[in-house]
Amino acid sequence: KTYPYVYIGLAVLLFVAANLFFWYLVLKDSPSTRALIPWAFLVASIVNLLIALWIIYYISVMYPNDKVYVEKP
Repeated sequence: KTYPYVYIGLAVLLFVAANLFFWYLVLKDSPSTRALIPWAFLVASIVNLLIALWIIYYISVMYPNDKVYVEKP
């Protein structure tokens, strides 16, 4: 039951990174706006790594079923 809440929290952080990059595109070019680019990519890369680790952790440790049955079409 915790999977969607953690995933949504990480998606919000990814949205923050996208907003940082968006503000760089919208605002007038200056050293302070150019400084947003490394932060946007750093936050995005860290959050993507955390999402991948969260999925691996959830499937290997927290997933309640031992096996998943899929019906053949």
